[in-house]
Amino acid sequence: DIANMVWAYASVGHSSPELFDKVTDIPPSRLREFKSQSLANTVWAYATVGHSSPELFDKVAEVAIPGLREFTSQEIANIVWAYATVGHSSPQLFDKAAEIPLPRLHEFNSQGIANTVWAYSTVGHSSPQLFDKVTDIPLSRLREFTSQGIANTVWAYATVGHSSAQLFDKVAKIAIPRLREFNSQALANTVWAYATVGHISPQLFDKVAEVALPRLREFTSQEIANMVWAYATVGHSSPHLFEKAVEVALPRLCEFTSQDIANMVWAYATVRHSSPELFGQAAEIALPCIHEFNSQEIANTTQYGHMLQLVTPSPELFGQAAEIALPCIHEFNSQEIANTVWAYATVGYSSPLLFDKAAEVVLPRLCEFKNQEISNTVWAYSVFNFPSSSEFGTHPDLVRLIVSSIDKFDDKQLSQLHQWNLLGKERIGKSLLPLNVSEHCLKVFSSSKLS
Repeated sequence: DIANMVWAYASVGHSSPELFDKVTDIPPSRLREFKSQSLANTVWAYATVGHSSPELFDKVAEVAIPGLREFTSQEIANIVWAYATVGHSSPQLFDKAAEIPLPRLHEFNSQGIANTVWAYSTVGHSSPQLFDKVTDIPLSRLREFTSQGIANTVWAYATVGHSSAQLFDKVAKIAIPRLREFNSQALANTVWAYATVGHISPQLFDKVAEVALPRLREFTSQEIANMVWAYATVGHSSPHLFEKAVEVALPRLCEFTSQDIANMVWAYATVRHSSPELFGQAAEIALPCIHEFNSQEIANTTQYGHMLQLVTPSPELFGQAAEIALPCIHEFNSQEIANTVWAYATVGYSSPLLFDKAAEVVLPRLCEFKNQEISNTVWAYSVFNFPSSSEFGTHPDLVRLIVSSIDKFDDKQLSQLHQWNLLGKERIGKSLLPLNVSEHCLKVFSSSKLS
C-alpha cells in the first residue's frame, strides 16, 4: 500500500527522496482509489519529512474535495495541517474543509482543533465562521490542549486578525498555572498573540515574565524581540525582563534580523528603558543594511534613533533613513508616517525633502490617521516651521479634520495641538483654530505645565 509506505517512512523520520518523488507521479485515477485515510496519510507524510510536491498536492486536492464530508475529523485536521506545513495553497480545499468542523467540532480532539486553526492562519486563509465556532469551546475542552496547542491557537487568531475576548480570557485562565510546560517559542508566541489583538491580561504577562526570566538564553533572537515587543505594545511594565533580555541579546545581536532589531529597540524606546549599549550596537548593525528595511522597520528605526540621540548623536542614521524612506514613503501606513516625522522632530534632525514628500502622501489619506497620529504629525511639522510646499501644517483640510474631532483628543494631544496652533499663528498671522477650540487647547496645555 503506497500510502502506508510513505506514512511509515515519515513516522520513523526516514527521508527517501527517490521514493517520495516516485509516488508524486501517481495519476489522479489511481489516487481516486485511495480511501480518505490514505489520502490524508499521504500528504501528512510529505509534510512531516519536508518533501514538497506541488504536483501531488494539487492532485490530492482535486480528488479529495468532492468527498471531503466523508473524511473523519482527524483526517480533515491532518490534511489542512499538511498543506499549511509545506506552504501549499489550495483555496477550494480550505473553503470546503472549513464547512466540516462547524457542525462536527465535538468530533475533533484538542490537537485537531489547534492544528486546524493553525493551518488556516499559516496559509492566510480567512474563515470567520470556523474561528467563531472554535471560540465557543468550553473551558473543559481547552484544558485538554497541550502547551503547544494553546500557544498555536492564540497565535492563529492573532495572525488572521480574529479577535475573541471570550477565547483569550479562557486561554489565560488555563495557561497561567501551566506556563512552566511552555517552551520558549510557545511563551513568546502567546504574549505576541495577546499584544497583537490588544487583549490585556496582566496576570498572564506577569507569570510569563517570571517563567521566561531564568530561561531567556534558550530563546531565539526572534523570540526575544517578540517578547519585549509584546510587553511594550500592551504597556505592561517588566523591568527585570527587559534588563535580562538586553543582557542575553547583546552578545548575539548579529543573529537578529532587521525586523527583530527594529522591534526590539522600538520596544525599549517605547517603555523608556535606557540601554545605551543596545542602541549603540543596533545603530552600527542597522546602518550598513538599512536599505533592506521595509516601511515599518524604517519607522521603528527612526523611533529608536530618537532614543539613541539621547545617548549619542547619530545624524548618519537619520540621514540614511531619510534617503531610503523618500522613494517608498507612499507604502508607509498612517502610524509609520506619524512615527517617522515625530522622531525627526523629537531629535531635531531636519529633512525638508522627507517632510515635503510625507505631506504629499498624508493629505489625500487624512481619514486614515488616528488622533495621536494627527497630533504627532502636526506637532512635528510645526517644530520645523511647516517644511512643505503644500503648506501641509496649515492646510484647510487638516484644520477642518482636527476641529471636527477635537473632543476625541486627549490632554497630551491637545497640548501638541496648542503648540502647533501657536507656531501656525506665527507663520500665517492668525490662529489656525477657532477661538473656542484654541482657548480649550491653551487651557489644557497650561494645566499640564502647572502639574
